Amino acid sequence: MAAAPEQILFLHLRWESNQVHLVDSKLRPGHLKPSPHAPASAPRIQIRLADLQGLPLWTTEVPDPRSTRIEFPGPAGSGTLQSMPSRREHPETLLRVPLHPAAAEVQILELPAAPAAAAALPAQQGTLPQPGKLLGRFTLATPRPASAPETPR
Repeated sequence: MAAAPEQILFLHLRWESNQVHLVDSKLRPGHLKPSPHAPASAPRIQIRLADLQGLPLWTTEVPDPRSTRIEFPGPAGSGTLQSMPSRREHPETLLRVPLHPAAAEVQILELPAAPAAAAALPAQQGTLPQPGKLLGRFTLATPRPASAPETPR
């Protein structure tokens, strides 16, 4: 018996008042490539695929799309750039999640900021950071394939 082809779920998300809203989702064939992890000191969110009991089947961390850095010229004549953190109020982002046959929902969790001293230490293998606030939870219905016609809203 042949294994089912791998599929990737593309989730278009919008943040509003510290909550995440699903704008759209599309299913496409393919294998999810690993993405680079954000430094432990940077604001991050955790994406989880969970089964019907809420147990994680797949987990990853990505930079928090609400946090960004603004760069600007340094003192006149210095030829340097300075930067400062900034917070976006209503960012939109596209997340890629591998579709798992037992997955029932996608959970988006805010990870607490790591203290600078802890960020410099290597993480213990097999340990996951403890998530903070649940920002969003989306039940996985059968998403329409990318080739399906759009339905009027």
